[in-house]
Amino acid sequence: MAKKAKKEENHLQILVDKLKDPKHRNLVQTNRLKKNRRNNAKN
Repeated sequence: MAKKAKKEENHLQILVDKLKDPKHRNLVQTNRLKKNRRNNAKN
């Protein structure tokens, strides 16, 4: 249950960030890609 609340909180934070910065989505995508690359390097 606590996990779901945390997820909601993160979602709201992301929405706020998007409003502040229209490029936010791109940042999130590049961060995700970087994370994936890092994970792939480990495997």
